[in-house]
Amino acid sequence: MIYVILLAAGNSRRFQKEDSHSPVNKLLYPFSGKPLFLHSFEKWRQAADTVGDCQVIAVAREPKILKTAQSLGFFPVESRDSEKGISYSIRAGIDAAVSAKADAFNPSDRLAFSVSDQPLLKVHTLTAFLKAAKESRYACVSWKGEWYNPVSFPPEAVPELWELRGDQGGKRVLRNHQGELRQVEVRGEEEIKDVDFSKDMDDLWGK
Repeated sequence: MIYVILLAAGNSRRFQKEDSHSPVNKLLYPFSGKPLFLHSFEKWRQAADTVGDCQVIAVAREPKILKTAQSLGFFPVESRDSEKGISYSIRAGIDAAVSAKADAFNPSDRLAFSVSDQPLLKVHTLTAFLKAAKESRYACVSWKGEWYNPVSFPPEAVPELWELRGDQGGKRVLRNHQGELRQVEVRGEEEIKDVDFSKDMDDLWGK
C-alpha cells in the first residue's frame, strides 16, 4: 500500500505579504478556473486510481479543502498545529497512515508526501512516481538532477521523518539515503513550479 499524504495546511505567509487581498490560504486562490489545491487533488485522484493500492490522505486546516478531500474519497485530516511548520503536517499524515493500518506497516508499504501548490504537475508524472515508489525504497520527482516533490519513503524512515522540526521537509531525510533514491524526471520545468508569492501565480499563467 502507498499512503499518499497531501500537505495542504500551510500558512502561505509569503504569499499574503505579496498580495494583501489574497484569501487566507493561497491554496484557495483561483487558478485556471478552480482553487489552486484542486488541480493537485484531482490529478492525484487519477494517478492513485491508475496505479492502484493507494490510500490518499489530505492534511489541511481549511474546511473547504477538508470537505473537498472527503468528496474525492481521500481521508481528511485536520491539523491546526501545521501553522507551526510543515513537519507538523508530516507527522499528522504519518499518524493518519498508522491509524489506517490494522497492524504494523509491511516492508513493501510506502509513505509518499506531496505539496498541493504545484498545479502543473502532470498525471503521467504522478503515475510514474507512484510506480517508482512501489519499486524503490526511496523516490522523488526531479528536474535536471535536482530533487522536488513528491517524495516517498519506506516504513523504516518513519523515525527520521518524526524527528523533523519546524519547516524541515522530507528531502532532509532523503539526503541520508541518496544511494537508494530513484528519481522520476519531469518532461518540463514548469511541472515542478510551486507558488510561494502572488507573482508566482502570474508566472504559472504564462506556462
